[in-house]
Amino acid sequence: MYPTNNPLSHSFKPLIATSLALALSVSVTSAANCPSTSQNPICYGTGGTANTPYTGITFGDKSGFKELKYNTSTSIDNLTFQLQTSGNIGETLAGNNLTLSLGGNQAIFQLTNTGAGLQIKNLEVNFEGDARQGTFARKMNLNFNGTTQNTAFKGNITIRAGNSINDKVEAVFSKDMEGNLKVMGRKVDQKFLFNQIKTTFTFKNGANFKGSLENYKAEGGVNFIFEGRGNVEGNIKSYGYIQGLEAFAGYNTNVNNNFTFKGNENKIITTTLGEILAQSGASRNACNKILFADKGQIGEQDKLINIVAKPNFYYDNYHPNATAKAQNFILFKGEATLHLNKLETAHKDSYRRNIISLEGSNNTLTIQTIDSGVANSAGNTLKGHNLIGKGFLNNASEAKDLSETTTATSPTTANIARGTLTVGTIKGGGTNKILIQNLTVTTKIEANGGSNYINSSQGVVKIVGNVEATGSGINEFSLHSSTLTLQGTNNVITTLRGSGSNSIDIGSDTSQATNGFNLLTIGKTDATGLQANNLLFKVFADPNAPDATLGGANFNK
Repeated sequence: MYPTNNPLSHSFKPLIATSLALALSVSVTSAANCPSTSQNPICYGTGGTANTPYTGITFGDKSGFKELKYNTSTSIDNLTFQLQTSGNIGETLAGNNLTLSLGGNQAIFQLTNTGAGLQIKNLEVNFEGDARQGTFARKMNLNFNGTTQNTAFKGNITIRAGNSINDKVEAVFSKDMEGNLKVMGRKVDQKFLFNQIKTTFTFKNGANFKGSLENYKAEGGVNFIFEGRGNVEGNIKSYGYIQGLEAFAGYNTNVNNNFTFKGNENKIITTTLGEILAQSGASRNACNKILFADKGQIGEQDKLINIVAKPNFYYDNYHPNATAKAQNFILFKGEATLHLNKLETAHKDSYRRNIISLEGSNNTLTIQTIDSGVANSAGNTLKGHNLIGKGFLNNASEAKDLSETTTATSPTTANIARGTLTVGTIKGGGTNKILIQNLTVTTKIEANGGSNYINSSQGVVKIVGNVEATGSGINEFSLHSSTLTLQGTNNVITTLRGSGSNSIDIGSDTSQATNGFNLLTIGKTDATGLQANNLLFKVFADPNAPDATLGGANFNK
């Protein structure tokens, strides 16, 4: 049984002081248009239209920005809007913290700012009460049209979900937002969780989001839309759990962060090592969906980003049948530039995935580590999937509609992306599928019980270090009129496939092959793993070495 009362109602008290009662009576004066003057930033209504000005809050000045003042004198540091199931306009003032409350179907608050940018420490929107009835809906509108030093809003925003699927928060920024956004499901009592909220933040005129997004178990989608060349300068994190609440209501939750970049050369960057994280609970899915409509970039050369899809290891340790999904879907319709520290997944099966789909004609990717499996605290190797290629995601126009295509399961040569990937290490106990024209691995490829599938077309694959396989590990190379250069001392290729004319170069002009130095093993048993025609083997031998052999042939004699 769900609670039918407002669990936070005890914090709201009737205004009994004469001065505050007078102020409240002034605040609810109706007006045909809202805001009635440039000094009334807040309006409200109960019929779906915010047509009543709240005159108890006005603007003040603060270091070139606007600030909010209560009764023209008290600076407001923290402003909370509470949208309830019922109740007239109300307020609670505690020091520099003000809470405004309003209830009923179609209840709406609206905050509008013009002129200079608006600055406040914290802005919070709470959806309260049991509001599951049919079409019951509440809404918060935020319009930040003022500008100070290219910033429209400076402060942090927190949104706490209710349990109506129709509740919404919509915000529009004409210039940058500086601050963090946190969207949260919340515990109502010891048994229930409210986690329904639809959030849309729209950035116009090349406006940037200079902050980080954290979404804790809030279902309904957090949607960021960049209509110009705006960037994200911060982390993006989606959590399918709230610690201590996993046994409560809300199963099959989809916690989605959706970023749509409609401009050209949009970026996701950070000031330090950054992260795009999807972390699931025992049964709650977490997903980040990112769509670049044209050229796009993630990370910078000296400020790398991690892209990680993993479970909360607590639930994987104690819930052996945990099947919730953690996924990052990233689609570049134009040319992509990536500077990543690691691309990492972890879990027992295929439900933890990073999918990067590259549709542009000249992509440049630099990744230090691609890892398809890491150990949890119990020492178990957790397996996931990393996929890099073309055509793995559908051709959606908005990130919220991105989904995996069937070719991600069984890719073909049509899924080989154009461009170059330079990576330090490819490893893990899961599956890495790398389909790209040119690949350089500067350290090694390791299949520690997992599978690495490398596909190249009309390009060059260069492995500077070893190609290793342990246990049931698989290293499979598919070449289509490409060159494979092996410079490691020991190279284990489980299966080598080819079409067209391909070249296998062992050693190089600067790293010559000598007897016992460059070993190439194709296939793991006496039955060969060679499935290719028109292969040209080249051995770069050291002329001063006594032996340089391929099979029984000594190239130095």
